[in-house]
Amino acid sequence: MSDTFLYWRFFTNLVLVLFGRYTGAKGIFLTGNTGVSHSQAVLWLIVFWLGFGWVQSIVIAGVLTGVFWAFSTTLIVKPIAKVTNNAGFTIAHNQMLGLWFFSKFAHKFGDPEKHDAENLKLPGWLAIFNHNVTAIAIVMTLFVGGFLLATGIDNVQLMAKGKPWYIYIINLGLQFSMYMVILLQGVRMMVGEINGSFKGWQDRFIPNAIPAVDVAALLPFSPNAATLGFVFCTFGTIFSMGILLLIHSPIMVLPGFVPLFFSGGPIGVLANRMGGISFRYYLYFLVRDYSDFRYGMGHSFNRAGKRRCGLDGNI
Repeated sequence: MSDTFLYWRFFTNLVLVLFGRYTGAKGIFLTGNTGVSHSQAVLWLIVFWLGFGWVQSIVIAGVLTGVFWAFSTTLIVKPIAKVTNNAGFTIAHNQMLGLWFFSKFAHKFGDPEKHDAENLKLPGWLAIFNHNVTAIAIVMTLFVGGFLLATGIDNVQLMAKGKPWYIYIINLGLQFSMYMVILLQGVRMMVGEINGSFKGWQDRFIPNAIPAVDVAALLPFSPNAATLGFVFCTFGTIFSMGILLLIHSPIMVLPGFVPLFFSGGPIGVLANRMGGISFRYYLYFLVRDYSDFRYGMGHSFNRAGKRRCGLDGNI
């Protein structure tokens, strides 16, 4: 049943692109993990909120998901082409609408030629942050250390499993930086392979098709901007958590560092290429405030849906 749904949503996406001359759709969604999460969310909403049977739900959810994929990936074809110097792909992830939204007015906040993050040179000892890998390692060590130490040194020592607690924190920060380097190198190879293999499809079957790949494909085009995006996205998250605390919200959002990196980093790359470094600082707070609000609303809808179905409202 689940396989049928997966094929149906991709088939819908493919048909819309195949008839792109009439529909205007170009992007073919190729990010598997994000596609599964989209499909699960839409299928759940239809089954539990509308009360349809599984067959009807699979057909409706597959069509809705395929339509969303086809047109949301097409929305950002031009902005992504500008950011990547016509690299030949678009983005298939959770940030598609965010990338499109901010691309519409980023240019009004600065000049990307004069204020490019890749040309940013810090003076004195701050020059160590000019290299994005070093910057990520230091920043992650500080952030991870801050969050872990807030739980108490005894708890950190327990997680360290025999290592000194401070070595454990440093290792976590360095590991994140190492994984980022592996990711960036892998993305470069992946995009090159996808574009090469996709050319056969474009020439023979779907001339207007554009591969829509993982959002990480944007990161190599402006590594410094991606690092700054992650840093200020984290600041925005802490700021949002403070607001939730002040208003006594029943929900406290505690996002992981991976979502922070893959939200702030790619949108930071786009903001830098279109509006320069000045626009980025405003943008990241908007990204995190919106994300935290969205999560809170999703949590409320989830509880309401479970009550509607006679299930326990607790998650």
